[in-house]
Amino acid sequence: MTSEVKNILKTASVYTGTVLGAGFASGKELINFFVRYGISGIFGMIISGIFFSLIGFGVLKIVHKKRITNYHDFSVYILGNKLGNLSEWLVCAFLLVLF
Repeated sequence: MTSEVKNILKTASVYTGTVLGAGFASGKELINFFVRYGISGIFGMIISGIFFSLIGFGVLKIVHKKRITNYHDFSVYILGNKLGNLSEWLVCAFLLVLF
């Protein structure tokens, strides 16, 4: 297996683990958000999967194109200097409170 394939698999695993592991698609959430609505819920699950894929692709494209290596640089690129730094402080505060 080439190093490029390994990097792709690592990135895909981290993204999948983050989305699934964060609770969006755990068993209870799948039932609450999708299964109870039958066919409409399955359509909603497909739409959610498409959105997660597109957003993930967009983020990875920006990160690769701009050679961004950390979260701070990404937030400053997306939100600008002032809002990027503010978001960084808010994320730190939320993490501290949640910890």
